[in-house]
Amino acid sequence: PPRFSPRGPPPPSGTPALSRDEQPPASRTPASRGKLLDVGAGDGHVTAEIMGLFDSVLATEVSRPALWRMRMQGVPCEKMASLEPLKGQVFDTVACLNVLDRCSHPKSLLRDLRGLVKPQTGRLLLAVVFPFRPCVELGWGSALGEPEEWLGIDSELGWEESVNVMYQDVLVPAGFEVERLARVPYLCQGDVGSAFYELDDALFLLRVKDS
Repeated sequence: PPRFSPRGPPPPSGTPALSRDEQPPASRTPASRGKLLDVGAGDGHVTAEIMGLFDSVLATEVSRPALWRMRMQGVPCEKMASLEPLKGQVFDTVACLNVLDRCSHPKSLLRDLRGLVKPQTGRLLLAVVFPFRPCVELGWGSALGEPEEWLGIDSELGWEESVNVMYQDVLVPAGFEVERLARVPYLCQGDVGSAFYELDDALFLLRVKDS
Protein backbone atom coordinates (compact mmCIF):
# COMPACT_ATOMS: atom_id res chain seq x y z
CA PRO A 1 0.00 0.00 0.00
CA PRO A 2 1.15 3.57 -0.60
CA ARG A 3 2.95 5.47 2.11
CA PHE A 4 2.44 9.15 2.69
CA SER A 5 5.08 11.71 3.48
CA PRO A 6 5.05 15.50 3.34
CA ARG A 7 6.58 17.15 0.28
CA GLY A 8 8.91 19.83 1.51
CA PRO A 9 8.79 21.62 4.88
CA PRO A 10 5.51 22.32 6.66
CA PRO A 11 3.93 25.77 6.27
CA PRO A 12 5.36 28.57 8.43
CA SER A 13 4.37 28.30 12.06
CA GLY A 14 2.93 31.81 11.91
CA THR A 15 0.18 30.68 9.53
CA PRO A 16 -2.19 28.37 11.44
CA ALA A 17 -4.30 26.69 8.82
CA LEU A 18 -7.08 24.94 10.72
CA SER A 19 -7.44 26.66 14.06
CA ARG A 20 -11.07 27.29 14.93
CA ASP A 21 -10.03 30.67 16.34
CA GLU A 22 -7.59 31.97 13.73
CA GLN A 23 -8.15 31.05 10.10
CA PRO A 24 -6.63 32.74 7.03
CA PRO A 25 -9.19 34.03 4.53
CA ALA A 26 -10.32 31.54 1.91
CA SER A 27 -10.16 32.32 -1.79
CA ARG A 28 -13.51 33.37 -3.16
CA THR A 29 -14.87 32.26 -6.49
CA PRO A 30 -18.13 33.12 -8.27
CA ALA A 31 -18.62 29.45 -9.15
CA SER A 32 -20.72 27.60 -6.59
CA ARG A 33 -19.98 24.02 -5.61
CA GLY A 34 -23.19 22.47 -4.36
CA LYS A 35 -23.94 21.57 -0.76
CA LEU A 36 -21.53 21.74 2.20
CA LEU A 37 -21.92 19.94 5.51
CA ASP A 38 -19.48 20.91 8.28
CA VAL A 39 -19.64 18.37 11.11
CA GLY A 40 -18.53 19.57 14.53
CA ALA A 41 -17.96 23.09 13.23
CA GLY A 42 -16.94 24.67 16.53
CA ASP A 43 -17.59 28.40 16.58
CA GLY A 44 -18.12 28.36 12.82
CA HIS A 45 -15.19 30.60 11.92
CA VAL A 46 -13.87 28.15 9.32
CA THR A 47 -17.36 27.53 7.95
CA ALA A 48 -17.98 31.26 7.60
CA GLU A 49 -14.80 31.62 5.55
CA ILE A 50 -15.72 28.98 2.98
CA MET A 51 -19.52 29.08 2.89
CA GLY A 52 -19.48 31.54 -0.02
CA LEU A 53 -18.10 28.74 -2.20
CA PHE A 54 -21.30 26.68 -1.92
CA ASP A 55 -24.94 26.91 -2.87
CA SER A 56 -26.09 25.77 0.56
CA VAL A 57 -24.38 25.18 3.90
CA LEU A 58 -25.23 23.32 7.08
CA ALA A 59 -23.00 23.18 10.16
CA THR A 60 -23.58 20.88 13.13
CA GLU A 61 -22.48 21.23 16.74
CA VAL A 62 -23.44 20.05 20.22
CA SER A 63 -22.24 23.14 22.12
CA ARG A 64 -24.92 25.79 22.63
CA PRO A 65 -22.38 28.66 22.93
CA ALA A 66 -20.77 27.52 19.67
CA LEU A 67 -24.16 27.39 17.96
CA TRP A 68 -24.89 30.93 19.18
CA ARG A 69 -21.58 32.18 17.75
CA MET A 70 -22.31 30.55 14.40
CA ARG A 71 -25.74 32.14 14.21
CA MET A 72 -24.17 35.53 14.98
CA GLN A 73 -21.95 35.02 11.91
CA GLY A 74 -24.87 33.98 9.73
CA VAL A 75 -23.79 30.34 9.51
CA PRO A 76 -26.78 27.96 9.11
CA CYS A 77 -26.41 25.44 11.92
CA GLU A 78 -28.25 22.81 13.92
CA LYS A 79 -27.62 21.16 17.26
CA MET A 80 -26.88 17.49 16.58
CA ALA A 81 -25.30 14.89 18.83
CA SER A 82 -25.38 12.39 15.96
CA LEU A 83 -25.83 12.46 12.20
CA GLU A 84 -28.93 10.28 12.29
CA PRO A 85 -31.26 13.22 11.46
CA LEU A 86 -29.39 13.64 8.15
CA LYS A 87 -29.75 10.02 7.08
CA GLY A 88 -30.83 9.80 3.47
CA GLN A 89 -29.29 13.13 2.48
CA VAL A 90 -26.06 13.56 0.51
CA PHE A 91 -23.65 16.48 0.24
CA ASP A 92 -21.11 17.52 -2.38
CA THR A 93 -18.56 18.33 0.32
CA VAL A 94 -18.51 17.07 3.89
CA ALA A 95 -15.98 18.62 6.27
CA CYS A 96 -14.96 17.05 9.56
CA LEU A 97 -12.06 19.04 10.98
CA ASN A 98 -10.36 17.90 14.17
CA VAL A 99 -13.37 16.02 15.47
CA LEU A 100 -12.28 12.36 15.44
CA ASP A 101 -10.00 12.77 18.45
CA ARG A 102 -12.77 14.48 20.44
CA CYS A 103 -15.70 12.13 19.87
CA SER A 104 -16.56 8.91 21.67
CA HIS A 105 -17.36 6.86 18.55
CA PRO A 106 -14.92 7.85 15.77
CA LYS A 107 -15.38 4.63 13.76
CA SER A 108 -19.14 5.07 13.76
CA LEU A 109 -18.71 8.72 12.80
CA LEU A 110 -16.59 7.77 9.78
CA ARG A 111 -19.24 5.27 8.71
CA ASP A 112 -21.95 7.92 8.99
CA LEU A 113 -19.83 10.48 7.13
CA ARG A 114 -19.34 8.03 4.27
CA GLY A 115 -23.09 7.72 3.86
CA LEU A 116 -23.46 11.50 3.56
CA VAL A 117 -20.90 11.98 0.78
CA LYS A 118 -22.47 12.23 -2.67
CA PRO A 119 -21.54 9.12 -4.68
CA GLN A 120 -18.78 9.53 -7.30
CA THR A 121 -18.50 13.32 -7.22
CA GLY A 122 -18.67 14.06 -3.48
CA ARG A 123 -15.64 14.51 -1.24
CA LEU A 124 -14.85 14.32 2.48
CA LEU A 125 -12.39 16.85 3.89
CA LEU A 126 -11.00 15.27 7.04
CA ALA A 127 -8.50 16.85 9.43
CA VAL A 128 -6.83 14.77 12.15
CA VAL A 129 -4.15 15.98 14.53
CA PHE A 130 -1.12 13.76 15.08
CA PRO A 131 0.17 12.41 17.41
CA PHE A 132 -3.32 11.02 17.95
CA ARG A 133 -4.33 11.41 21.60
CA PRO A 134 -8.11 11.14 21.84
CA CYS A 135 -10.13 12.42 24.75
CA VAL A 136 -13.82 13.18 25.19
CA GLU A 137 -15.53 15.92 27.17
CA LEU A 138 -17.89 14.18 29.56
CA GLY A 139 -20.04 17.20 30.22
CA TRP A 140 -20.02 20.89 31.03
CA GLY A 141 -17.23 21.63 33.49
CA SER A 142 -16.33 17.95 33.91
CA ALA A 143 -13.08 16.11 33.32
CA LEU A 144 -12.04 14.50 30.07
CA GLY A 145 -12.61 10.81 29.51
CA GLU A 146 -11.65 8.10 27.04
CA PRO A 147 -13.60 7.32 23.84
CA GLU A 148 -15.73 4.20 23.65
CA GLU A 149 -14.28 3.32 20.24
CA TRP A 150 -10.55 3.25 19.47
CA LEU A 151 -8.93 3.78 16.09
CA GLY A 152 -5.80 1.85 17.06
CA ILE A 153 -3.31 4.65 16.35
CA ASP A 154 -0.43 4.60 18.85
CA SER A 155 -0.01 8.03 20.44
CA GLU A 156 3.78 7.56 20.43
CA LEU A 157 4.03 7.31 16.64
CA GLY A 158 5.46 10.17 14.62
CA TRP A 159 3.42 12.16 12.12
CA GLU A 160 4.24 10.11 9.01
CA GLU A 161 3.81 6.77 10.79
CA SER A 162 0.49 7.93 12.21
CA VAL A 163 -0.73 8.97 8.77
CA ASN A 164 0.11 5.58 7.32
CA VAL A 165 -1.69 3.73 10.12
CA MET A 166 -4.65 6.07 9.64
CA TYR A 167 -4.71 5.28 5.93
CA GLN A 168 -4.17 1.51 6.08
CA ASP A 169 -6.07 0.59 9.24
CA VAL A 170 -8.81 3.22 9.43
CA LEU A 171 -9.64 4.95 6.14
CA VAL A 172 -9.36 2.01 3.75
CA PRO A 173 -11.50 -0.31 5.93
CA ALA A 174 -14.01 2.54 6.29
CA GLY A 175 -14.40 2.66 2.50
CA PHE A 176 -12.36 5.74 1.56
CA GLU A 177 -9.61 6.49 -0.94
CA VAL A 178 -7.13 9.32 -0.43
CA GLU A 179 -6.91 11.87 -3.26
CA ARG A 180 -4.80 14.52 -1.55
CA LEU A 181 -2.87 14.89 1.70
CA ALA A 182 -1.42 18.01 3.31
CA ARG A 183 0.49 18.63 6.51
CA VAL A 184 -0.63 21.86 8.12
CA PRO A 185 -0.09 23.54 11.50
CA TYR A 186 -2.94 23.57 13.98
CA LEU A 187 -3.31 25.77 17.03
CA CYS A 188 -4.95 23.96 19.93
CA GLN A 189 -6.43 25.56 23.04
CA GLY A 190 -3.90 25.40 25.86
CA ASP A 191 -3.95 24.80 29.60
CA VAL A 192 -2.22 26.13 32.70
CA GLY A 193 1.15 25.38 31.10
CA SER A 194 0.59 27.34 27.89
CA ALA A 195 -2.05 29.54 26.29
CA PHE A 196 -2.02 27.35 23.18
CA TYR A 197 -0.13 24.48 21.58
CA GLU A 198 1.03 24.24 17.98
CA LEU A 199 0.38 20.76 16.60
CA ASP A 200 0.51 19.10 13.17
CA ASP A 201 -2.69 18.29 11.32
CA ALA A 202 -3.10 15.78 8.53
CA LEU A 203 -5.64 17.16 6.08
CA PHE A 204 -7.09 14.39 3.91
CA LEU A 205 -9.20 14.89 0.80
CA LEU A 206 -11.13 11.63 0.48
CA ARG A 207 -13.54 10.08 -1.93
CA VAL A 208 -15.81 7.12 -1.34
CA LYS A 209 -14.28 3.93 -2.67
CA ASP A 210 -16.32 2.19 -5.35
CA SER A 211 -18.14 -0.86 -4.03
